[in-house]
Amino acid sequence: MKKFFKNGIILGIIALLLLSTGFFVGKMFLGHSGRINALLPENASTLKEWSDNAISSVSLETRNSRGVYKSGSPSDVQEESKFGLKIEKHGFVSITVEKGCFMESWNDITSFSEAIGGKVVNSNYSKNGEFYNGTITVMVPSNQFDSFINKISEFGKVKNLDIKSEDRTGEYVDLNSRLKVLEAQRDLLLNWLKNAKSVSDMLKIRSQLSSVEQQLETIKGRLNYIAFHVDFSDIHITLTENPHSVSTSPIIIECKHYLNVTILAFIYSVMGMLIILVFILPWLLLGFGIYKIFVHKRKGN
Repeated sequence: MKKFFKNGIILGIIALLLLSTGFFVGKMFLGHSGRINALLPENASTLKEWSDNAISSVSLETRNSRGVYKSGSPSDVQEESKFGLKIEKHGFVSITVEKGCFMESWNDITSFSEAIGGKVVNSNYSKNGEFYNGTITVMVPSNQFDSFINKISEFGKVKNLDIKSEDRTGEYVDLNSRLKVLEAQRDLLLNWLKNAKSVSDMLKIRSQLSSVEQQLETIKGRLNYIAFHVDFSDIHITLTENPHSVSTSPIIIECKHYLNVTILAFIYSVMGMLIILVFILPWLLLGFGIYKIFVHKRKGN
């Protein structure tokens, strides 16, 4: 019995050494090369890569996009913008979450949008039976648009993602050109008004001046609208609870995590032992052959 117990301990130590050696060999040969990823399920980075590709294919980089949605003379508009690219970005996302996680995701979206300098501009939700659903629209700085899209997968399972871009550069340049012409007309009319010698002339000039000023205000308003929507992008999010899902407890999630780690360690160990076997087997065969030749010659003597 003692001998059996002793042999069991020895075999256990040998097995542990083999598994440890196999793990480190497998980690060294497979862990850094990334080939082991082919044996594992897809992770969240897949969505991030997909969304990055989608963004790069439909959007252009916005440069010198700081516009005119503040008080100032029309000449400041041209000096400030320099007619850089005026690209508006719009995002449309559909997300599903597990039952019981709706409010958590809702609050996470609101908190993150505010953390990057954005704001919720429209939101509403309702409860249909036991399940929530709602829509939320956020405005975020355009330079944070991609960050928000990349983060969206953490709020739930993305079912649909649509990103649209609109180039307003041509319209912006045209409006600024019209603005300069109208400014010149306004200055000329003001000069005529000062030199008017009759009441009828003053009334005619005043009527034309009023029309020009109205056009100026309309163009300024459109320029402000474009500048604002270039600097801030809107993202419309539809959030629904999946009626076929059940919320997973943190304990189960933690168990799954450790189970995945255990499986990965086992794969590394097995692959490592196979690698060791491939390298050592030829030498073992060579040593076994030499041993047989030595025994044969010894028996012959």
